[in-house]
Amino acid sequence: MLVPLSVVRGAAAGGAAIPYRVGGFDSDRAFIRETGLWRHYGAAAAPEWAEPAARLPGTHVYGGILLDSFGHFLLESLARLWAIGETGDAPVLWHFVQPRRRPWQSEILGIAGLHTRAAVPIDRPLGVETLLVPDPGFVIGTLFHPRQAKALDLVPAPAPRAGRRVWLSRSALPPHHVRVEGEAVAEEALRARGWRVVHPERLTVRDQLAAIAEAEVVAGFQGSALHSLILLSGFAGEVRIVRRRETGIGLHPNYGLIARGKGFRQRVLAVPLRALDDGGSSPRLALERPEELADLLDGRA
Repeated sequence: MLVPLSVVRGAAAGGAAIPYRVGGFDSDRAFIRETGLWRHYGAAAAPEWAEPAARLPGTHVYGGILLDSFGHFLLESLARLWAIGETGDAPVLWHFVQPRRRPWQSEILGIAGLHTRAAVPIDRPLGVETLLVPDPGFVIGTLFHPRQAKALDLVPAPAPRAGRRVWLSRSALPPHHVRVEGEAVAEEALRARGWRVVHPERLTVRDQLAAIAEAEVVAGFQGSALHSLILLSGFAGEVRIVRRRETGIGLHPNYGLIARGKGFRQRVLAVPLRALDDGGSSPRLALERPEELADLLDGRA
């Protein structure tokens, strides 16, 4: 039996590491851990048992949670893709964070070949005659299974085009996203050296992939736009990630998991940054010397 996802906010979260209650129960009313959500720093709370409001006959497969964050959607919402493809045409049961799918979510599911599969929202307690519950093939900060990496070989990447270098920009993101002051200045220097500056949020997912698939170098401040590389098959370029934190703080382990799992080269770079406020884990930052970022990326610094 699967229970609808609920969001745990504020003090009601009680220190929960992930602000959701999500999952399901077996016929003995025992929580099925594999229907939960966990990361390297904690797990979502289990929901409370509820009597099914409806019962679904036949076999269904649990897909996971359709998260509203681009990066988490790629890594966690698709985490059971390795197994979904092996379950024939069984309908896929999904927990929703938002009541409707966003266009980019539907596009990614289409790229993953799930647009033709029946999708059943878990919008009430549902009893299921036979429920297949795969382990997630990606766990934040912990695991990227080879079978999941293979399942995500969705868009072939051609051989890199000589001299093609792409900067994934954050400079035009809405104000509630973390931006780095001075990035627009740095981008002018990059353009002058032949770099293509791409604003991923202005493109469809397919166009984002087309922009980076043939690149010799893909670079950007750490952020979820770089996670789109996980959908490419055979990407042979190099990724250069500029840390978006003060020098000395390590990069999130997801970047290493993805690079190793997909088999591409990756370098992590640091530039002098200063915090413009006390923003906790995501302060407003500024480049100390914006004009030097191009030198760093081109190996001249």
